[in-house]
Parts: sequence; C-alpha cells; structure tokens
Amino acid sequence: MIKLVSIYYMQKKLNMSQIPNLFFALITFLYVFLDETKYSSKKLFCENSSDCPRSSCYPFSSPICITDICRCI
Repeated sequence: MIKLVSIYYMQKKLNMSQIPNLFFALITFLYVFLDETKYSSKKLFCENSSDCPRSSCYPFSSPICITDICRCI
C-alpha cells in the first residue's frame, strides 16, 4: 500500500528534468511579451519624412515616413 501511494505521489510532482523546461518556457514567453511592448511604444507617427527625428535611427540610416509610421532605412 505504501509503495502505491509513493508512486502516485511521484507521478504528481514535477520531475527534476521538467523544472528547466518550465523555466525555459517562462523566460521565452516573458522575452517575447516584453520585446513586443518595447517596440510598440517606439512607433512614431508622421505625415511626411520631415516629421521623423534623425535621432530615432541607428547611424548610417535615415528615417522615412511609410504608412504614417517613421521607419529607419
């Protein structure tokens, strides 16, 4: 009887090999969510290319207004 209870208890728990998978899934989900929120807040709306600030782009790229959003090309 004790052996059956211990086997049932071991099957309910997370195994040691499943714990890293849980952390990997959690970190992956959080990275995707936080990365998306970071880029969604950087959208600069414009009417023409002169509305886009040059400081929003990396060096050697220029800001251009495409579909009312500033993009670096």
